[in-house]
Amino acid sequence: MENDQYAFVDMTAEFGWEYHLVDEGWKKWGRSLPESMGKLAKLASYAAGKNVGIWVWVRWSDVNNPANDWENMRSFFGSLSKTGIRGIKIDFMDSASQERLAFYDAVAENLAKNKLMVNFHGANTPTGEERSWPHEMSREGIYGGEQNIWAAIGGQHYCALPFTRLISGHADFTGGYFGHGPKLRGSSWTLQMAANIIYTSPMLHWVSNPADMKAAFPKDSPEREVVRNIPSVWEETIVLPPSAIGECAAFARRSGNQWYIALMNGDGRERTVSIPLNFLDKNTAYQATILRDLAEKNDGWSVETRKVTSGNTLSFTMRIKGGGIVRMVPSGTRHPAP
Repeated sequence: MENDQYAFVDMTAEFGWEYHLVDEGWKKWGRSLPESMGKLAKLASYAAGKNVGIWVWVRWSDVNNPANDWENMRSFFGSLSKTGIRGIKIDFMDSASQERLAFYDAVAENLAKNKLMVNFHGANTPTGEERSWPHEMSREGIYGGEQNIWAAIGGQHYCALPFTRLISGHADFTGGYFGHGPKLRGSSWTLQMAANIIYTSPMLHWVSNPADMKAAFPKDSPEREVVRNIPSVWEETIVLPPSAIGECAAFARRSGNQWYIALMNGDGRERTVSIPLNFLDKNTAYQATILRDLAEKNDGWSVETRKVTSGNTLSFTMRIKGGGIVRMVPSGTRHPAP
């Protein structure tokens, strides 16, 4: 609903994130498309006041008319640009035919002219298109988190993707669910967060509503600092020794002066792993926030804060489809250096 979007913008600003995606349905906000765009412009203006940019979801068939050099597409994108949005998530192409590939190029070209970013959902896997069109922030081409709506994603799938699909490029997995009950499909909160650290996507999506996010990450809590500072691009990635395709994914990733460790455990059994921190700067002490699975439930975690150095080792006991998270910053700093 239209009014709900303002609460999502408020949450986005509260967590210090850059963007909020308005999903399917915004075209029905008004009795006509111009009226709906007017309401979208009002939301974009409100969001801009909170340093939040708006993305919108668009069905590909709404703009798939190549007549007159894609005149319909150019007009539609031009009108959307005037609302003040920052990007478009375009969905349901579901093909890699010659016709559809021409459509991708037309979208990328016309969005570039309007200074809008794009995320291709319902798309084929990337083959380097972002080198020609650097405003392509992500694309799906992956059996992603939304599949949990219909049937549980297996732990083996979570732990295979970093070594299979992610080799071909960025992926809009749409993970990061921090609610309760059946939508978790047996996975844990730590695995849900780990997926958005391990899977590369310059445009990250967190799929939880404001109430769930605020409950999972209380204000001023260490766990909120962990999630709100996760970057969408990384300068260094290390695949850690416990990793095995389909069984366990264990990654250390660095952005600026902060390090994250993310762990995911596949199906089959509880797993205990030890992670040496010997990749850290030997001359630096770090403040670590550690999130571990709970044995008794998957919609929660234990939180530990402590000082660590490159000589330390951290231990994690992970549930089936569980995980673990560590954020480490040099002692005395709370946020990553610019």
